[in-house]
This record gives sequence, C-alpha cells and structure tokens, in this order.
Amino acid sequence: MDKVAPSPASPRPAATVIVARDAGAEIEVLLAQRAPGLKFMANAHVFPGGALHAGDRAEALSVWSQRAAHAWPGTDDPELDRALAWTAVRETWEEVGVLLTTQPEADLSRVRELRRALHSGAALGEVLEQLALPLDLSALVPLIRWITPQSEPVRFDTRFYVARAPASQTLEPDGTETTAAIWCAPKRAIAESDQKMMILSPPTRRTLLEIADVTSVTELLERAQQQPAATVEPIMRIEPSGERLIVFPGDRDHPIAERVLRGPTRTIW
Repeated sequence: MDKVAPSPASPRPAATVIVARDAGAEIEVLLAQRAPGLKFMANAHVFPGGALHAGDRAEALSVWSQRAAHAWPGTDDPELDRALAWTAVRETWEEVGVLLTTQPEADLSRVRELRRALHSGAALGEVLEQLALPLDLSALVPLIRWITPQSEPVRFDTRFYVARAPASQTLEPDGTETTAAIWCAPKRAIAESDQKMMILSPPTRRTLLEIADVTSVTELLERAQQQPAATVEPIMRIEPSGERLIVFPGDRDHPIAERVLRGPTRTIW
C-alpha cells in the first residue's frame, strides 16, 4: 500500500520589523544575530521578530494604541492585524531593546527597566500600563508577507513591516535569543552574505534585495504604502548535489505564474 504523504504543518502567525534609518545616500537596517545555541537559524542575522503570543491579542492593549494597525492585503481580520502589530512591537523591544515609539518624551531608562519585566514573563499590556505611553501602530507599514515552504517541519506565516528607527535609542541584544545587533546597509549585508561573512535567512536576504535600491527611509515607507504587500510562499527542494533550491512565484517550477519579487525566481541556499 502506498504511503499517504503527511499534511504540511500549519504555519504559526508571526511578525518582524525592518527598522531603518538614513545613512547618507542610502539606508541602514537593524539586523540581529541569533544565538549559536538556537535550533532555528543559529548565528544568522535577521530582522527582529517572532511568533504571535496570546498576550498580543489582549483587549487591554487597545488602550495603548494611538492609531490602528494597517490592514494587510488578502486578510479580513482586524483583530489579527492589531495583534501581529503588537507582536512586532514586543519582539523588537525584547530582542534588541528598541521600543518603536515616535514620541520624544519616552523615558529611555524606564524603557530599559520595563524590558526586563517582559523578559521575566510579564504580559505586554501590563508593561505598557506601567510605561503609560501610547504607541502609534500605524508607524508599522506592511511590506511583504513570507510563508515557510510546505516541505518544512516548522512553519511561520510572517508579516514583515517597515518602520523608521526611533531617535536616541541604542541597540541592546538580549543575550539569549540575540547575541549582537548592528546597523547595516542592505547592499553591504548582501555582499557579506555572498562572501560567506554573514549568514542571512532566505527571507531576510531576499527582502534586503527588494529594498537595496532605496536611498532614504521616507522613500522606503512611501514604497511600502503605495504598493500592496505581496505574499510569498516559496517551494524548497533538495537537489541531487545536496544543495537546497528555493523557488519563488513566477518560476517555471512554481504553481503561481505571476512574479512578485524582483531579481531571479530561484536561488540555492
């Protein structure tokens, strides 16, 4: 009797943020290096982010939302839109110590102190109540949505936002999930990845390619606001050489014929 192929794992909702700042005639983005002992993407440089937590859905968070989160194309769930925007805020704060606020009156010593409460297991709503600083969720602008290939045992449905870096905040890796955090121009990160000097996850590298020509944060935000955030679910397969081939929409071997990314429709990773 032929074996029945197992159903693909359901992807977990997740969010990540491309925090960007101006750097002369280009931009720099915040990249966090994942700890070497992690089971998933150890030592890789990624945008800060992670999976949705139950506390990110808390109704109490609505008090601290100065403006509503953007709706994502192809979704009709405002509650999930809001929750994943809070996921993005929480993860960036937890992992690299950056609170995505545009308000200059934020007490940064208090921000650092309350970050420790998050690490100790406090819910985001409880921590924001102590901070008493409403945040602008509309500052997170949808850029692209990546869904892990169906062949992978652990899958995520991750919304990639872009946001302007808040002023006067320093990068502070948490030492558990992230061991380092840097500001790096997209072109430089891609070059260092090509030279095997930096590990980039496939979605991170491909997203950097999408924004490598951007010259300012204003341009990046305008681009994200003006074009619908594409959903990308690649196909991954192992080649006879043992290399992993990743195929994107628009490739002859992908079921979606329409190209949604710039550049090549396949890559070896």
